[in-house]
Amino acid sequence: MSRNDRYPGLVIAKCKTRADKDLVMKSKAQLRKSTQYNKVMIDHNKSAEQRAHEANMRLLVNTVGKDKLVVRGGAYPK
Repeated sequence: MSRNDRYPGLVIAKCKTRADKDLVMKSKAQLRKSTQYNKVMIDHNKSAEQRAHEANMRLLVNTVGKDKLVVRGGAYPK
């Protein structure tokens, strides 16, 4: 379920093997064509640190403004 109609809810897929995960990642283009999963972002798992870093970056962009912020480099903090 989603808290907001503009954004889909969270779907977590647990795979038993690496081959299962690879199959899901290879099939994500076909999954997006289905009406059930067309608004679901299918991506690899991110660490809590990566999610926090992305949230901080979104906060900066929303506060400063897209036209006034320049970010160089793309590495996540280690």
